[in-house]
Amino acid sequence: MEGSQVSVSAQAPPLSGVVFHNVARSYIPDTRLECHYTLTAQHRWAAKDWIGIFRVGWSSVRDYHTFVWSLAPDSYEEGQAANCCVQFQASYLPKASADPFQFCYVSAGGEVSASSPPFTFRTPAPLEELVTVEGESGDDMLLVIPRAEIVQGHLEACLQERAGLLAERAESEREKAALTERMRELERGVERAEEEKRRLQQHCEEVMCEKGEVTSERDALICQRAENQERIIELEEDMKIINRKVLERETELDR
Repeated sequence: MEGSQVSVSAQAPPLSGVVFHNVARSYIPDTRLECHYTLTAQHRWAAKDWIGIFRVGWSSVRDYHTFVWSLAPDSYEEGQAANCCVQFQASYLPKASADPFQFCYVSAGGEVSASSPPFTFRTPAPLEELVTVEGESGDDMLLVIPRAEIVQGHLEACLQERAGLLAERAESEREKAALTERMRELERGVERAEEEKRRLQQHCEEVMCEKGEVTSERDALICQRAENQERIIELEEDMKIINRKVLERETELDR
């Protein structure tokens, strides 16, 4: 398999839309191995894409130990996510050792699109420590897996679930704090509205009181005006009487 020199860390995250799933910490040599991965909507799959098993620390895509061609479902369409699985034949797998390996997805152009967490190939523990489980590919294949690996997988799943629950709890706490602060703001707004209401009521009472006083003053002025008009009429009558008497007096004087 030809390819160019690349420099990708063994622990590097996926560089494109390919994600490896269910990668075990170790695999049994001389046993058929399944590799599960997902082609996300961002990945453009090609028939010459391939998946290799590399010893951690590799520096070129030519440093693979073995490889298989990447497969996609018959119903695969570009731009859609697809779950895929390939199998590595037992005779091509590395022998048992402490050396770490990893899956690498290499595109048809020789670009490394994704790499998996490291794993090893080791001889299984005694038989009583092994468990037989059904494969995930649906072909009725039985896998022999160390019990500790299953326990480790369950532990990791529980830890992931716990981390998810803690994250949900933290998010709930943040939402609760935000809602509490919002409630306090609303309460402060209600208090300000009540204070404004009391102020307006007091102002209204003062206006009504002033209105009463003005009305009383107006009524008093109206009454005084009526009295003044009556007094003016009386004075006018008195003036008429006086004028008549003066006229009579002058007439008498003239006579």
